[in-house]
Amino acid sequence: MVIMNKITLLILLSTVSLINAQEFSIGVKGGVNLSSYYETNTNDLSQRTLYHVGLVTDVILSDKFSFAPELLFSAEGFEVKDSDFSVDLNYLRVPLLMKYYVTDSFSLNIGPQFGALIKAKNSEGDNLENTKSLDFGFKFGSTYTLGSGLIVDTSWNYGLTSIVDDLQIRQSMLQFSLGYILN
Repeated sequence: MVIMNKITLLILLSTVSLINAQEFSIGVKGGVNLSSYYETNTNDLSQRTLYHVGLVTDVILSDKFSFAPELLFSAEGFEVKDSDFSVDLNYLRVPLLMKYYVTDSFSLNIGPQFGALIKAKNSEGDNLENTKSLDFGFKFGSTYTLGSGLIVDTSWNYGLTSIVDDLQIRQSMLQFSLGYILN
């Protein structure tokens, strides 16, 4: 958790430095997670539909590029096929996205994503002790901004690290979001 706090502080300081020199906007977004996890030796894990909510920023760097860090609470997890067993994972996610504006209102987004585990429980109410506290991956997506400040965002999150110590279980998640830019 100490590493995640240092990363978050670094991100905030970097963002504040960029804000002083560039055009900046902030907003909120929330939506649906189609959360999948996969294990390299089995196909027994199935998708769960959950949610995410948080803050979005956009620091304009040029006519075509911006830096868009986010801070999201993300409810994720998976079920084991043909059973009543499921896993609930709550993360504080920090995607650090670069946006390329194809048009003034449509962007393609890519960047690394860091996740700090908040909660890991199974359907029997047990805490999952072997779940790693940090997760790392990439986020790819697109954003459409309407003139009123409404944003429509789609993305795919791909985990590069295993979420547990003794298995190779990784994240793969589609996100569909609606949001509003406040300024």
